[in-house]
Amino acid sequence: MAAHPLDWLQRSTANAGIVAQAKEHAALEESLHSLLPAPLRLGCRVGQWQQGQLSLVASNTQVASRIRHLLPSLLKGLQRQWPIADIQLRVLPETPQHSSSHTQPKGVATSRLSPSAQSLSAAGTTAGRLAKAADTTSVRRLSPEALAAFGQLKNELPEGPLAEALRQLLKHHQQN
Repeated sequence: MAAHPLDWLQRSTANAGIVAQAKEHAALEESLHSLLPAPLRLGCRVGQWQQGQLSLVASNTQVASRIRHLLPSLLKGLQRQWPIADIQLRVLPETPQHSSSHTQPKGVATSRLSPSAQSLSAAGTTAGRLAKAADTTSVRRLSPEALAAFGQLKNELPEGPLAEALRQLLKHHQQN
């Protein structure tokens, strides 16, 4: 069986808890999606899970309405694998990136998405959220401490896409 792409993070005891929590969150979301009809999977994700309380996030009211009808069966199905006592559902719609009434807080980089990234983002996928974060038009400077931490991380990583991405990040910020 192939190693998980983030297994290298677990070598550090400081990161192991975060990685374990992220893997658990992903497994819970996978369990949730296995119980949902295919059309609802992109519009629903796990928000928080604490002390038996599961919070689901729906991308719009239509998805939330459909999921609300499924809550009893979702709770039953998830309880087979997870210690969940209750499920709460909230709507957190995707907001448009640029609107005339929306003002960006001072010091926060704005982003522009390519059409393909917009479609991924609108679908609420992890890839869409990553594309949104990666495709910024204004660049914020990294502190010397952040650059040093990224440099150290790059040196500890095995060769691969993440190490290459860090190499490019460092090269970009050293040029500017």
